[in-house]
Amino acid sequence: MHKYVIRRVLLLIPIILGVTFIVYFILALTPGDPARFILGSNATDASVEALREQLGLNKPIILRYFTYLAKALRGDFGLSYSDSRPVFDSILVRWPVTVKLALFSTFLSMVIGIPAGIISALKHRSRIDVSFTLVSMIMLGMPSFWLALVLMLVFSLSLRWFPSSGIGGWQHFILPVATMSIGTSASLMRLVRSTMLDTIKQDYIITARAKGAPERVVILRHALKNALMIIITQIGLTFTALLAGAVLIEQVYGLPGLGTLTLIAIRSKDIPMVMGTTIFMAIISTLMILLLDIIYAWIDPRIKAKYVGGSH
Repeated sequence: MHKYVIRRVLLLIPIILGVTFIVYFILALTPGDPARFILGSNATDASVEALREQLGLNKPIILRYFTYLAKALRGDFGLSYSDSRPVFDSILVRWPVTVKLALFSTFLSMVIGIPAGIISALKHRSRIDVSFTLVSMIMLGMPSFWLALVLMLVFSLSLRWFPSSGIGGWQHFILPVATMSIGTSASLMRLVRSTMLDTIKQDYIITARAKGAPERVVILRHALKNALMIIITQIGLTFTALLAGAVLIEQVYGLPGLGTLTLIAIRSKDIPMVMGTTIFMAIISTLMILLLDIIYAWIDPRIKAKYVGGSH
């Protein structure tokens, strides 16, 4: 098993390097001078040029990238152009908000989507199935920013049940998590429904029922277990999508997470900060991919047979 994990880890390294390469070159080629942003519009050309030289912005792009990469591999992500604070320190303060938001939203999507998908598949073409399908289509069609404003208007401004912005206790996460999980739970429900419909039509399910196995055992032990590979993949993709989608939700609800920090850095062309947040989120996403691969190896006996013992 350890050979399988090592191989998957090695495959993730080019992904992270590719992300850093693309983001760095996009930032370097976009209009705007970071030195001018730092010093302001009233700064003289001489002072701007001196700062560009100090920051190394006059060097070729490829040389700047490899210089940055060498420092990043040593844990030095540079200083923010905006406040001259270490980028790593700013990320450490903000990352829990974004990761909590993505984790809570993924968990709520699972709690809603998986049972609803199973019930919809078992009640195929019934009123329950039609109702669940209709509701899921409506949920998928609602833009997240519009839904966030509606929930804020109803539950915060009108009913005053939850705070509308800021960060504090668990109450501040309820509306953002609900906003992010509604669409993803509908998507997960439709996937579970289609997967379960295909699974319960298989011969081994019909055989299990013919042998008199209880329906709960047939569904949970046979049908759901064999559909887990596709469902687990979707859950991992849901988490990574929510991690990226937290940028918009954090802006709407005023949450001080990595998404808000990244947008502020992009507007001021704070290259070290954008690169730091991008690398951090890329690492979290790749770790989720690694976790999925490990779960695959645990569930799928074919992977175990290939790597355990080293005989094949």
